[in-house]
Amino acid sequence: MNDLLRQPRVRLVLSSVLVFFSLLIVRFGVWPALQNTRGDFGNYYTASRLLVDGIPLRNAYLDFVWFQKQMDRYGIENQLGGFIPHPPSTALVFLPLVPFDALTAKRIWILFNVLLLAGNIVLLSRIAGLHWLASGVLLLGTGYGLLNNFLFGQQYLLLLTTLLLGIYLNDRGKPVWAGVALGSFIPVKYVGLVYVLYFAFRRNWRLVGAALATAAAVAGATLLLSDASTVTTFFTDVLPRHLRGEVQDPFAIYFQSWNSLLRRMFLYEPTLNPSPALNAAWLYFLLKNLIFWSLVTAFVLLLVHARFEKPRDTFLFHMGLLPLAVLLLSPGSATYHFLLLAIAAVLFTKLLLDQGQIRQATGLALLFLVVNLPHFMKLRHLATGWLTPLAYTRLWFLLLFFILTVYFFRRNIDYRLPKPKLLLPALFLLIAVPAAAQRHAYANEADDGAKWLRIASPAFNRNFGLLLKAPDVGRRRLVFTYCELLDEDYAIFDDQGLP
Repeated sequence: MNDLLRQPRVRLVLSSVLVFFSLLIVRFGVWPALQNTRGDFGNYYTASRLLVDGIPLRNAYLDFVWFQKQMDRYGIENQLGGFIPHPPSTALVFLPLVPFDALTAKRIWILFNVLLLAGNIVLLSRIAGLHWLASGVLLLGTGYGLLNNFLFGQQYLLLLTTLLLGIYLNDRGKPVWAGVALGSFIPVKYVGLVYVLYFAFRRNWRLVGAALATAAAVAGATLLLSDASTVTTFFTDVLPRHLRGEVQDPFAIYFQSWNSLLRRMFLYEPTLNPSPALNAAWLYFLLKNLIFWSLVTAFVLLLVHARFEKPRDTFLFHMGLLPLAVLLLSPGSATYHFLLLAIAAVLFTKLLLDQGQIRQATGLALLFLVVNLPHFMKLRHLATGWLTPLAYTRLWFLLLFFILTVYFFRRNIDYRLPKPKLLLPALFLLIAVPAAAQRHAYANEADDGAKWLRIASPAFNRNFGLLLKAPDVGRRRLVFTYCELLDEDYAIFDDQGLP
């Protein structure tokens, strides 16, 4: 593997691709992001300013108009905003930027993210033992997601840093510091909790204890700076819908999830989904839970039965499986979430190269690049009726990435399970799927008061990239907004569906 990457031609190709990707990221991501405050950054910055000014964040979850006024007050004008579905601890991340005006703060944040990008390339290279050129190409190969992370002022490069630091420090025999790294971002983004659960399964209690203590400290700081009502509102009104993928338009193909696909196929909704392939809610609940629990079972079996000659290679394989599982199981994944898939791409490529599977490593790396292209945006007009699956190309490519991973590493997976052990996953699925389907069906019938509003405007065309946002998800009348992805125009509709 090292000999391959030392070859002048290979290094020339990798260097050329890295420079090309870097120019694209700077031209279409970094530079435009430095010119304005657009994107999610304005929401984060406003929340931090409110926290410093001693204003409770509870209204950020309950009153869209109020939060929009706060954005205007802090100098973020002419753009749609909203703090849902972010946890209250999100406001802590941007506290160091509060002394600056909004545009200056975003510029500092973007430049900080450039440093994070470089640091993550180094961390990936160190963890995998892969040449930094290859690691850099793969991380920058997240393409559309990386561009959006810069354009929107998102936090996923920082999240990726905490995960990689956790893996790196644990690998270097520093479990406590690894736990601190993983736990620091759990109250903001929940992905780190998956890694903590893995280390609990591996009985790495020092890491687990440090992670939970750190997460508790961050949550406690949030509670001290904010108030209990903010936290209560988040856990009762926001989080349940967020976990079901219902905070934003649950039918949007932009989120490319099983939840979104099956909703568009089998759930009728007069405004958001007037033409499903088949109006069969029972089929939606059944297939949703069958797919979810089948994938959970598959990932658990892989974690238990994957064995490499070197224990560290087994560990690296597990570290790559976790973000892949998160993305395949997520109720709604945006483009920048796929920065996490770079962990899987780099680690799997390294392991395949070590095994002499050069073509397989190249193929999986190329497929990773394809996953991150915006092809599904070009096919969104197909997302109606029985043609709907054709518009979910990112989801299918991600599933193919998982299938090829299992196939390429088949020699490292013990499929010869005793019959009693084979029966356990089957029994689990037989019990869990119907039970979960019934539970979700019941939860769906027990309406919490929120409702989708009929929109009578001809401008509302869901096949052209419109996202629906909910400013309020509690037991009160809602006003929904939508924004166009490309030019960020937006309109607010009242309960009669009139702009």
